[in-house]
Amino acid sequence: MIDNDLLVYGTVRRRAHGFKPDRAPSTARCAENARNPELEGVNRMKTTLIVPVSDKNGLNARIAEHFGRAPFYAIVALDKDGKVMSIETMPNTGEHFGGEGHMHDRILELKPNAIITYGMGPRGLSGFQDARVAVLKANADTVKDVIAAYDDDKLQELTEGCHHAHHH
Repeated sequence: MIDNDLLVYGTVRRRAHGFKPDRAPSTARCAENARNPELEGVNRMKTTLIVPVSDKNGLNARIAEHFGRAPFYAIVALDKDGKVMSIETMPNTGEHFGGEGHMHDRILELKPNAIITYGMGPRGLSGFQDARVAVLKANADTVKDVIAAYDDDKLQELTEGCHHAHHH
């Protein structure tokens, strides 16, 4: 049994060490932590990835150019071995699509491990970073291809938001 531990990013960290992550995990750390043998006997967390998409074609959906202006978001659940368990598509109900609020706040309610996108505004980026969610730069055109790149640790961290995003 794990005693007095804190589960962060799917990895057990000792509270005694006062672990406070300073930034979101890399692709390698997300994958490594999902396979952590210390979690045997504990309900292993699946890895949840969010990808902004322009259509509802599942793994073949095209990646949208900008996170906040994507018409849909693919919610991809990976098992401990990095295999796709499920994929769902949710519509963008944020202010950019006639709704209210910002989609990064709604996405955070899903407790994702990582966001894979071409770009996003500084408000969304800082919201995910503050919540310790990895934001990774998409390097392919479809969900299937960015998931493969994620699994192969070929995605880089997105470190800067698009400033044009706030010229409404």
